[in-house]
Amino acid sequence: MSLLTIALLVGFLVSTVLLVVYLLYLFKWSKSGIKNPVNLKNSGQSFMAIFFSKWFKVFLVFTLALISIFCLSMFIVEMTK
Repeated sequence: MSLLTIALLVGFLVSTVLLVVYLLYLFKWSKSGIKNPVNLKNSGQSFMAIFFSKWFKVFLVFTLALISIFCLSMFIVEMTK
C-alpha cells in the first residue's frame, strides 16, 4: 500500500468516527438538557446567533459525511488500480 492509500484510509476512519460521535452528541446526549423553546424577546441571544448555530451544525455534519464518502471512494479507486 502506498502512502496515499494509507492517508485515504486514515482520513475515512477519522472522519467516520468524528461523524458518529457528533451525531450521537446531537441526538442522544444533547437531548438530556432540553429546555423550553427559546423566547427571542426575553432571551439574551439574538436571532442571528441561534440561526447560525443551527446551520453550523448542519454544515459540520454535511462536511464530515462528504469527507468520509470522498476518502472511501478514493481509497477504493486506489486499491483497484
